[in-house]
Amino acid sequence: MDWAPLGVTLPTQLLGALSGPFTPDGGNFAHLANKEYERLTAEAVRLPGAAGCALWARSEHALVDSGDIVPVVDKTLTIAAHNATFRITAGLFDPTSIRMTGGQK
Repeated sequence: MDWAPLGVTLPTQLLGALSGPFTPDGGNFAHLANKEYERLTAEAVRLPGAAGCALWARSEHALVDSGDIVPVVDKTLTIAAHNATFRITAGLFDPTSIRMTGGQK
């Protein structure tokens, strides 16, 4: 068991850590051998852009459904604005996107 945070922006970033050769011969530190995950990711990696999204989601579900990975906690960050808008990029507040929308009284 490993209590490790896995935060990625693209599902392809998980491939080396969750499939393939085990350490020390490869990056599969979890020693997973989930055939459904491997099959779905092999299909998804051949589809460009949004076309593969459903397969990537199914591959991640295969890991959770089998108990290979167990989501435990996710950090919560509260962000508020008054008379302003802003963008959240990759789950993070983008301070360069702040736009004031109203005047002061």
